[in-house]
Amino acid sequence: MDKKLAQAASTGLLELLRELLELERRLAARLRQQRQQLIDGEARAARNHVADIRRLCGQIAEVEARRQTWTARFCAERALDITSVRLVDLVEHPDVRVDKQELLAISSQLRDALQEVADLRDQVQALAEQAKAYSDWGLQAIRDSARRGPYVSAVIRGGHFIDMQS
Repeated sequence: MDKKLAQAASTGLLELLRELLELERRLAARLRQQRQQLIDGEARAARNHVADIRRLCGQIAEVEARRQTWTARFCAERALDITSVRLVDLVEHPDVRVDKQELLAISSQLRDALQEVADLRDQVQALAEQAKAYSDWGLQAIRDSARRGPYVSAVIRGGHFIDMQS
């Protein structure tokens, strides 16, 4: 493969990884905002992030599909086994070795961003579950109070909605 084609292959992979990294960082930022709003008790505001998060996830899936297509084509053209090839293997190939350090740096940053997204996702989910549990507990307390309150005795003693105890 000539130098121009090798550089184009390397540049193509770099561009895809940069795009993925930027999207993952934007997703992490949105999840951090959502987490903080849940902590601050702003559930409605936190829900407003869901559409943006879904949109970002869709964009990430699209770029990841393009990366997988790139990898499949790269491996097929070079008779590499796609089932076992990893990025650390690809950067040793002469066609992308020219950008090896940058590819490895972006790969490391992407791993870190993915880990942050996973951690934030877990935190947001836990906060949402805790908020729901607290809300359920509060509603149950209101129901229990209403069952024991003056309205219950009015219904039992004759069906009047309001009795003398109210």
